[in-house]
Amino acid sequence: MKINLGDVVFERFKLLEVIGKGGNGTVFDCIDLKDELIDICIKVLHRTSDEGNNRIKREVEASKHLYGLGISVIQVIQSNIDKDTISWYVMPKLSELYNYISSKDTKDRVIFFLKILKIVEEIHKYGYWHRDIKLSNLFVKADGDPILADFGMVKSINETEKLTPELKGIGPRNSRSAETSLHTSLVANGSCIDVSQLGKLLWNFLTLEENSFNGGFNINQDNLKLDNYYELEELEGLDYLAMIIQENTQPDYSKRGTISGIIASIENWIEGLHDNQLGNQIRKIGEVFRLQNEIHSDNLIYEEVGKIAKVLNQISKYKNYLLVLHTENGKDTLGTISQINVKDSINKEFVITLKNKHNTVSINVLIKYVMITSNHCYKVNVITDMVETETSLLIKGENIKELSIVLE
Repeated sequence: MKINLGDVVFERFKLLEVIGKGGNGTVFDCIDLKDELIDICIKVLHRTSDEGNNRIKREVEASKHLYGLGISVIQVIQSNIDKDTISWYVMPKLSELYNYISSKDTKDRVIFFLKILKIVEEIHKYGYWHRDIKLSNLFVKADGDPILADFGMVKSINETEKLTPELKGIGPRNSRSAETSLHTSLVANGSCIDVSQLGKLLWNFLTLEENSFNGGFNINQDNLKLDNYYELEELEGLDYLAMIIQENTQPDYSKRGTISGIIASIENWIEGLHDNQLGNQIRKIGEVFRLQNEIHSDNLIYEEVGKIAKVLNQISKYKNYLLVLHTENGKDTLGTISQINVKDSINKEFVITLKNKHNTVSINVLIKYVMITSNHCYKVNVITDMVETETSLLIKGENIKELSIVLE
């Protein structure tokens, strides 16, 4: 069936413009001449086929079911599913999500993203996987709440029939999860696909990029890292969100989290904006995650000179970190870390430059290891008492318990 703009199709719908096109069908802005309806659009299948008709049948049935349950998904106003003709359905015309969120700040975009997470959680609760979550399938209602649309890739959790042929990817390339790029038979369930796509959507929300990325995310990947979009001081809180993206888009889908877990993490991040103690904890978790990725290690104890230097230099980027000396007589805050250099790599001697209320001092430290503690502080283990000179502090330490680095 050849369709042109301006045509009246199915004896009632005048097509005004194309507003979306996918692998299965095209969406047109239209007018219903019979019922005199405006502000509607119609999705029309490209061609008649068993796969296409089965997909649009699933799409309409799932949308109607979920909308009837009061879940914020697209409404199907009218539909005609017929294997012998061209199938179609009509829905309301809604405002695009991108235009709405691009006017918001990061905090408000993340709060809005949380609403989308809860919609998908409800969809899963009632037995469906969407499998095509992306910016272009999300819209905004008049009251400012999100609506999830385009259930063309939807699958019921209890459904065993596969409509996608083997070795054919699921969804568009730039929003696919790793396991859906080619081998669809490897997908245990659609929940892991939705989780990955939500991780990518969070990246879209943070960067305001309209397109997503293929495969997984890495916090330090040059073309994807949040450093390209934010100043250094802003990243202190955003590293935690980058961790959520990376953990939930990783290639091994069995290691991804759950939607409920992502919701809990996002809620913690939002609460941490108003709770200083929680906010500091979240920043520390994010920093440690970035650090471990920079040095390609999941370890919590670092003994090699090179890795000790990387850990300490990562810490020195954040001016609100303090060096605290713990002795048998108690503890003493030495100052704020500003610079760290390796003095003698063989003996593991480092020079830590500190700023305090009165001046700038340098501390020579012989370091055995650096350990990230359970509360995401850094403990520096020094080898042997402290001798104070006019220009520096030499820490050798027999009566020293530990040297620690903590948030101010």
